[in-house]
Amino acid sequence: SMTVLGDLAQATAAGSQSSWENVLDALGRPPNAVFRELTVGYRVPSEVMEFANRLLPLAAPGTRPSTSVRRSDEPPRIVAGAGDLFGTAVSEVGALAALWQTVGLICPESLVEAARSALAGAGVEFGTWEEGLLDKGVVLLPPLAAKGLEFDAVVVVEPALFMLEDKGARRLYVALTRAVQQLTIVHDAPLPDVLSGAVV
Repeated sequence: SMTVLGDLAQATAAGSQSSWENVLDALGRPPNAVFRELTVGYRVPSEVMEFANRLLPLAAPGTRPSTSVRRSDEPPRIVAGAGDLFGTAVSEVGALAALWQTVGLICPESLVEAARSALAGAGVEFGTWEEGLLDKGVVLLPPLAAKGLEFDAVVVVEPALFMLEDKGARRLYVALTRAVQQLTIVHDAPLPDVLSGAVV
């Protein structure tokens, strides 16, 4: 027997499945297969989970939203970059690093180099995934490298650009669900429609 686990909203690999029906087909439709949806979590605070769940109709249509047994004193924050996207993002990272042990700065692939320059220019000590420096207090990474990781606090930069990448809604969902305490979103471009108007 075997147990197959997964989160369709985080399935970003080439050829990744879009439904559990497809998964069963790929396994040859075992006659005794039993499907169970796990919808209660503990890692991500409920305020963050509810915010990220807004992406599910795009990331994993038909998937039931997860709930969390944990609440946080800090709902997600949405901060306008006001024309200085990375200056604002670095400022948010610094404020969070003073409060928490680990902070992830997650950017679309196209903005990673600009984020690296901004952090270095501000004198922030940070690690990156490609250098294997995930033990630093501040870590810069794109969403695919963030899968499976968690940070006390996360700053997600420019959600609209995530949506332009392959499986963009899933990449953004991954980024938003890495925070176990606090989540901040920094943007200059308008937020994706599913996230705009969020009360945070």
